[in-house]
Amino acid sequence: MSLFNEKNDPVKENTVAAPVAEEKKEPVTVVETPKTEVGFISSGTKIEGNITSTGHLVLNGEVTGSTHVEGNVVLKGTALGDIECSSLLIDKATSNSNISASNNVIVKAGTVVTGNVSCKNITVYGTVEGDITAKGGVVLKNTAVVNGNIEAARIGIESGAKLNGKVNIK
Repeated sequence: MSLFNEKNDPVKENTVAAPVAEEKKEPVTVVETPKTEVGFISSGTKIEGNITSTGHLVLNGEVTGSTHVEGNVVLKGTALGDIECSSLLIDKATSNSNISASNNVIVKAGTVVTGNVSCKNITVYGTVEGDITAKGGVVLKNTAVVNGNIEAARIGIESGAKLNGKVNIK
């Protein structure tokens, strides 16, 4: 409710709004949507065991065990086990993991991934110590270091990126 009426006069406390006519309600069709819950593992938290989630996950702590998430994962901590998810953002983190993502992977600068990566598309700013297999494209930014083979439909390598391995364009 506004503190002023149409004439910019202060509204009195006992002013009551006019009743609104009730709208006729149409039947509602319920459509199931994917779960969008987000789980958080905070920094300083260590988990020994496997993680399974139907939602998304932000991992700032440390996990020793496999991580299977139907949604997206943001890794800013340490993962010591395989990761399977929809999309993955690894930001200034350590991953001693084989990674399988049905969509995109981004390896930010300051990140070290030790393990093979399989995904749709990947952009690397950091370091990958393992093979990369992408159904779509691979982009190596100028700060990227990849010590492993790359197999992809497309590849882009910026000046300054380091690649120690073979490239197979399929």
